Amino acid sequence: DQILSAAPDYAPALVTRAIILGRKGDNEDSLRDLMAALAAKPIDLETNLKMGQCFLSHTKMDQAIAIYKDMDVRYPNDPSVKAAMGIAQYM
Repeated sequence: DQILSAAPDYAPALVTRAIILGRKGDNEDSLRDLMAALAAKPIDLETNLKMGQCFLSHTKMDQAIAIYKDMDVRYPNDPSVKAAMGIAQYM
């Protein structure tokens, strides 16, 4: 929170806080932080993968798959994107 007080749009800190909030069960605030991180850095691979995971945990499969498909276009050789998309499509 100290970092975000000084730099509210710092995507890595927003993602870290989103992960912590998600682990505490605060899914709404976690999702809010991930959306803010994506607004600050829309093509960041890690942030998009986390957003997809968040959608999966909320059983929003179509939204997760849409993110993964977009990332597959941007990062066609990244195995983490292929793995995430495979998991989403299997669920």
